[in-house]
Amino acid sequence: MSRIFDIVIVGGNSNSEGGLGQTSLSTDRNENIFYLNTDLSIGKAYEKSEQGNNNGNFYRSFCLEYIKRGYLAPEKDMLIVRAGEGGAGFANQRWGIHDDLFLNMIKISRYAVPLNKENRIVAFIWHQGEADVMLGSHKETYKQNLTALVKNTRKLLCYDHLPFIASDFSQQWKEKNTTACTPIIEAIMETCNETERAGFVTTDSLLSNDQMFHNGDALHFCNESFNQLGIRYFEVFHQICSRL
Repeated sequence: MSRIFDIVIVGGNSNSEGGLGQTSLSTDRNENIFYLNTDLSIGKAYEKSEQGNNNGNFYRSFCLEYIKRGYLAPEKDMLIVRAGEGGAGFANQRWGIHDDLFLNMIKISRYAVPLNKENRIVAFIWHQGEADVMLGSHKETYKQNLTALVKNTRKLLCYDHLPFIASDFSQQWKEKNTTACTPIIEAIMETCNETERAGFVTTDSLLSNDQMFHNGDALHFCNESFNQLGIRYFEVFHQICSRL
C-alpha cells in the first residue's frame, strides 16, 4: 500500500532553497519526512553536507515541528514539494500565474496528491521577493502578482482554504537596501493581512550568512537561522489553524 502524505508546498527564490552552516537540527533522515524530487521520485528528507557545512532549509524544521506538535496522524508521513529556485521572481517572468515555476509547482503538486486517495495538502509556505527588489518592482505590481499566485494556487489545486505563509527578508540585507525592500515587504504583509488563512513571519534576530561567517552574504539566512525560521513558519501555521 502506498504511503499517506500530508503535503507541504514550498515556493520562492534562493532562500526557499536553503543555506549553509552548522545547525542544532540533526542531519539524520527523519523516517516520516520525504521530498518529492524534480524527477518525481520520492526520497527521505535530509540536509545535504557540502565541504563540512550542511545545506539546510526552513521547511524541514517546519515539518519536524508539525510532527512534534501532534498534527501528523500516526499512519501518515509528510511530503515536501520543493518548487523554489534561486533568483526567481515575478519581474523576471518566473513566478507569474502563466510562468514556468508557477506552472511546474501546480504540475508536481497535482502529481503528488493522487498518489493516495487520503493525501492532502496542508500548507503553502513561501519565501520570495529579493529578486523583485533587485529588479525594481513596484509595491502594487508585486502585491497584485502575489495575491494572484495565492488565489490561483488554491483554485487550481482545489484547496480553497489552503494556509499560505510568507516571511520577511534577512534583516541585515534589508537594512542595506531599505528603500527598495520596504515597498515589497509592505506588499507581502498586506497580502497576508488581506487574504483569508494567510500569515506573515518576522525574521528579527535571525542571522545572515555574513553575520555568522563574515563571508559577505547578507542576502541569505545561515543554516541555524533557517532552523528557527521553519519553527516560526509553523507557529504562524498553528495560529491560522487555531482560528478555525
